[in-house]
Amino acid sequence: MEVQLSTLCYLERDGKYLMLHRVVKKNDINKDKWIGVGGHFEKDESPEECLMREVREETGYTLTSYRFRGIVTFVSGDGVTEYMHLFTADGFEGEPIECDEGVLEWVPKEDISGLNIWEGDKIFFRLLTEEAPFFSLKLVYDGAGGLVSAALNGSPMPLDQQAAAIGAADGAGTEHPKKAGTLLKAAAFVAVAAIAAAAALFWGGTGAGIPENRDGNGGPKGFFNEVPVSLSRAQKDARAAAEVIRSIDTSKYTDKELILVNPWHLLPEAYETDLEYVEYGHRIDECAAEDLREMLADCRAEGNAPMICSSFRERTKQETLFENDVRRFMYRGYSEEDAREETAKNVAVPGSSEHEAGLAVDIVYLRYQSLDESQENNATQQWLMEHCQDYGFILRYPRDKQDITGITYEPWHYRYVGYEAAEEIMSRGICLEEYLGQIDGDGSFEALDSDEW
Repeated sequence: MEVQLSTLCYLERDGKYLMLHRVVKKNDINKDKWIGVGGHFEKDESPEECLMREVREETGYTLTSYRFRGIVTFVSGDGVTEYMHLFTADGFEGEPIECDEGVLEWVPKEDISGLNIWEGDKIFFRLLTEEAPFFSLKLVYDGAGGLVSAALNGSPMPLDQQAAAIGAADGAGTEHPKKAGTLLKAAAFVAVAAIAAAAALFWGGTGAGIPENRDGNGGPKGFFNEVPVSLSRAQKDARAAAEVIRSIDTSKYTDKELILVNPWHLLPEAYETDLEYVEYGHRIDECAAEDLREMLADCRAEGNAPMICSSFRERTKQETLFENDVRRFMYRGYSEEDAREETAKNVAVPGSSEHEAGLAVDIVYLRYQSLDESQENNATQQWLMEHCQDYGFILRYPRDKQDITGITYEPWHYRYVGYEAAEEIMSRGICLEEYLGQIDGDGSFEALDSDEW
């Protein structure tokens, strides 16, 4: 058996993918197929190095922003197994060139399934459309181009599920997005940021959409269950904390770096940010850009390897992420109301994500990019946690502040608040909500320690 390593990248622009029609090489396994751009690893290359080189050689473009989406194990059926490292890229620069392996063409995403592509490709296109978390997809062919079996994240896909996934991809261009099903029950649902379960206990509503403000401070209604009749001590503490958070008057803070964005204080739709590129296509508000560059440079100078994996995110992007997860839950049998409630526990409601303000970045260790608590164990993350305040940043969602921030522990999410606030917040071990509440005269969340219930 021959084993090969390769990269496969789909550049995207204006709702289209850059597709390569392989019509040149006679003995090409992809002869006459439409695929992305990419190729085989050269000696000592990393996936990212191979990606950059292959894209540049085949298209003329230099990538400035890309995402590693998954691993596709391609078993051809004729003795070759290829491990394809799948990427998408939405940032690139340079002038296009002619490709010596075929014809490059920008194709609307909804038209992809109508091209001559591998049947298994329709499965991972569906995963890409659904914004699935990092995945492993195994595709086994019969040696003549017929798909024999598929497995997602180690779980075999029954034939009916394969057909449903492929059929969904075929109909993706005509189905209304609110009626579109998700890929599979087998798809791994990985929570990147979870809204605290305590918050889910304290606000009632219909779950019918993006929450309307309960009061002038933006307290949400519309996603959470009614307050239970009997509350535990922990639930009472969380409720008290949340009530104080909701009462914070943020109108006095004119410096944008102190704007409060959380499940109870939504970012105004008219909010504007002045963005500046930092590296690899990532953007952040200009008030934080230079400090972020300096922090990353100093971190690397100490022998560490930080990498930005998420920065500014447009409201429409957040809405897409949210709606995709709603559809995932509905596919699993949830009603739309319940699906929105569950989604709100795991994905920031549009308007409640700091990424939309351009003041937050997710930074991971280059050699470990999973967004989980293990991030705290590497030297890169430990350096950032220790020194971020020196550059005006804070670790926004500490381990023990979930009931206050509404977000579970995220040892990768850094928020710019300016030097003075960062120093006080990090040195005192408090969070932004506590800092703003205290300087607004609401005390130090004494309700959390109160027995008067």
